[in-house]
Amino acid sequence: MDFWKHNPKFFVPLSGSLLKSGKDLFDEQINHLGSAMLVEDYDANVEVLTTQINATCNFNFPPGALVSGSFVMHHVAHHIGNINHAYDDVDVYFKSKADAQLFLTMNNAQHHLFSSFDNIMCSYGYIEGLKFNLIYGVDYKSPEHLISRFDIRACSMAIDISTMTLYVVKGAIEDSTAKRLAFNPVPRGCTIRRLTKYIKKGFEIDGYQSLFFTELIRSNIYSAELELMTKEY
Repeated sequence: MDFWKHNPKFFVPLSGSLLKSGKDLFDEQINHLGSAMLVEDYDANVEVLTTQINATCNFNFPPGALVSGSFVMHHVAHHIGNINHAYDDVDVYFKSKADAQLFLTMNNAQHHLFSSFDNIMCSYGYIEGLKFNLIYGVDYKSPEHLISRFDIRACSMAIDISTMTLYVVKGAIEDSTAKRLAFNPVPRGCTIRRLTKYIKKGFEIDGYQSLFFTELIRSNIYSAELELMTKEY
């Protein structure tokens, strides 16, 4: 089963202003990361743009569920630039484990087709041939709060299904269409696995972003445990 009943249409919220790049972007990222490390200010001032979507969905979701990541990036980039970013699954964020389990009930999906809900972060499995990652272990206050702390800016997008609203971090659409790797300044976590995944998709990273990624790996944001935890999805 396809996710959409028909192809979604977006009024794409491009930033409308010159984006920082190179050393200017690196300096801004380092300042935010330094604040996070020194005074535990993890809510970096990242601008998030919004727009409505003209679409209907083949699946039912509890209120507040957010579809995000490479699945959303695929549809946005395809719609505005005819760029085909591959995606393997659909990431859905829920406010609680109960909401994730409710999602399965609402779509007549059997729990035993999904991995154990004993995992503190997520469960994953298939509905009508489409793989879903049901993520309930990430605490977020709003769509803006969730995506502003993703690692790679290009996929920092989410759709609130209940309102059909698209949220994108400023610069994410430009990154996705240019296949450019840049990082949000204070991600919840980062992994070498994720960086490698996007490079295999044809994304390129410049010297300054490589240097900033090195700083992320050296900080307490990096977790070797997360490398292992995310290997299956």
